[in-house]
Amino acid sequence: MRMRLCLLLVLLALAAQREALAGEGLVIDPAQTHVDITTNFAGAQVVLYGLKPGAGPVAVVISGPRHPVTVRRKEPLLGAWLNRSAVTFEDVPTFYDYAVSPGLSAQDLAGAGIGVTALPLRVSYKNVGQEDVAAFRQALIERSQQRGLYPAEARAIVPLTDRFFKAVFDLPPNVPVGDYHLEAHYYDYGEVAEKKVAALRVAQVGMSARIHAFAVKDSLLYGIFCVTLGLFAGWISNRIRSRN
Repeated sequence: MRMRLCLLLVLLALAAQREALAGEGLVIDPAQTHVDITTNFAGAQVVLYGLKPGAGPVAVVISGPRHPVTVRRKEPLLGAWLNRSAVTFEDVPTFYDYAVSPGLSAQDLAGAGIGVTALPLRVSYKNVGQEDVAAFRQALIERSQQRGLYPAEARAIVPLTDRFFKAVFDLPPNVPVGDYHLEAHYYDYGEVAEKKVAALRVAQVGMSARIHAFAVKDSLLYGIFCVTLGLFAGWISNRIRSRN
């Protein structure tokens, strides 16, 4: 691990020289560009190394994949609780996390759209008043936080030297598969001076990928198989208990 870190620092230094010649200063290098999900997947750690052009603070964001999300609210109707109110948000990151350097204020982050409360969630459908949209937005955030897909607070950027840094993110076992983005923002005098983006792919491999493909392509057969397997497991369990 120490040797790998030294190698990364050397590579980042060389890349920084090339970037400097091109007039750019912020360099980022993810330790991995692919996260494999297998049948015994218990989460993963994503590490991003970076080199900043000066002493300013940085913020790093990981997000993805993005999908429309509908949030519904149950309301009483004729003695029953039914989903009557709904708001659909477009382009919602199903996973989101971020790390920041000390000294960055909430206002600095919000100006760049960084942070859970600053997520630019667009509304494509609603059957409630505009004043109620904020409550549905908060419900979406709280639900994602309960599932471990949104952070309760920002992580801390880890300084390695005056200019080298790293950001570490933990992906939970239920992390969605798909394309992710790692975004690094370098601040100068309270404003984002430079921004760099790297890609990350989270995908199922091996038996997990085959099971997922079976469930997606042949959903009916997959459902019948799961029900049959459940019935068989119940029958075996009852047989064992009756013998005892």
